[in-house]
Amino acid sequence: ITVARASRQKVTVHGVQAERASTIHDSWHARRRMPAASADTFADGLATRDIYEMTFGPLCEGLESFSTVSEEEIAAALRLLLRTTHNLAEGAGAAGLAGLIKRRDHLSGRTVAVILSGSNIDEATLPDAIAPGERAEFVVAFTPGPGCEGLTIIDWFITFSGRETRGVFDVNVKP
Repeated sequence: ITVARASRQKVTVHGVQAERASTIHDSWHARRRMPAASADTFADGLATRDIYEMTFGPLCEGLESFSTVSEEEIAAALRLLLRTTHNLAEGAGAAGLAGLIKRRDHLSGRTVAVILSGSNIDEATLPDAIAPGERAEFVVAFTPGPGCEGLTIIDWFITFSGRETRGVFDVNVKP
């Protein structure tokens, strides 16, 4: 929002929140704090049960709209990113694309940018996001990353329900 304002261009910002952790979304629409008892989403970067006072005012002033997306919509966006760009995003990182897909009719014909952030998805969550309800096995090859103490994932191979998927991408993994 700060960058959009500083650019002095006509830039609008749309917020997206997991519907099973919607307190910020609900508070934005009500224009008041509406804490929730739970935040049950695999998009743990969006799993908030209350607003943050420091950011709530700027959100109220700076967002054009705020929508929620389902767990399935987030997972579908994660799969689309992985399949088409070979970038692995965590649930919160894929939520922007999920929101864009959900609001595609409203945003049609406009120039749109989606922020893709985070690949902090854990090993237990990833199979359910990629192949919900199916048994998934992952084989990942590692090689030392140049200039990094960690490793770089250079290849991944997933087998689920007799279908195979393969891709190559770089993700720095710190030990």
